[in-house]
Amino acid sequence: MGNENEWGKAMELNELKTTMDTHGELRHYYVFWCEDRSMADVYIAQMCQAYGLAKAPRATVAEAIREANAPSLFEGASTLYVVRDDEAFAKDEKGWKALTEVERNVVVAIYTADKKTVFANATDAVLFKKADKQVLANCVIAATYGISQQRALWLAEACDCLYGLCLLECEKVVGLAREMGIGVDGAFDALASQGQLGLDKENGAFTFVNSFVLGDAEGTFGALDGSDPLGYLGLMYMQCKSMYMVSANASSKNICADTGLTFNQVNAYRHKRHTIRPESLPYVMALTQRVESGIKLGKIPMEFALRYLLANCWDLASGKSV
Repeated sequence: MGNENEWGKAMELNELKTTMDTHGELRHYYVFWCEDRSMADVYIAQMCQAYGLAKAPRATVAEAIREANAPSLFEGASTLYVVRDDEAFAKDEKGWKALTEVERNVVVAIYTADKKTVFANATDAVLFKKADKQVLANCVIAATYGISQQRALWLAEACDCLYGLCLLECEKVVGLAREMGIGVDGAFDALASQGQLGLDKENGAFTFVNSFVLGDAEGTFGALDGSDPLGYLGLMYMQCKSMYMVSANASSKNICADTGLTFNQVNAYRHKRHTIRPESLPYVMALTQRVESGIKLGKIPMEFALRYLLANCWDLASGKSV
């Protein structure tokens, strides 16, 4: 991640929040750059609810623009078009103007925050940062779910301050407490002691991803049962991206600034054993995003998504091909 100045004229999230709180007029286009995508999804849901918009996922920004601008019998905006990770559009400077000239409905393009600042600045992007650990622990985890403050802080850190993951883990705690007839702190301790909360090293998603990059078929395919495909795909993308950035910037004297990773993260990925070749990582990242989009657009059944991913890239994980 860069410093604040790199985001140029990026729209403040507070500005969007104020617009929604006062029921002000929405713009017809937004670009969301996300450290935490679950926060962007929360805002999209709130926008649809507050303004009576129908959510319509689309595969490309060009498709969303075309449909958004089509003549309609409705006055004003009736649909919110959501496009995720249209990398081709992010690189198409000629297409950016078309997005800023949308005059009907609302188009939202979502990306993972990185250094594509030219596109971000050209479209007045909104940056969704991760939640502050103290705020997430005190105002969400403890306040909403009744989990003690110390445990709430532990969970926020274990989830890397990812809002959506924290909510999922809290629901897991509440569900176990209800099923066993015990308090939430007791349920929390039971799950935490078994490595079932947060991004723990025993977490199934970590087992899946780490086994994949090591070419460990037993570990990879053994972690599929009871999996959360979207969670697994998200972690796969982030791990491959981090590994690739560290490899690509290996000779840089400013590798932390160039990659946006901390020294400990760089060191961990620099010395990480893996079978998959660095040059294969971009393909796996692109395939992961394609599978994720396929799930969200209803083109790939959730239960087959991870097996589809592996069918198309396992040879790369095993190091047999590039």
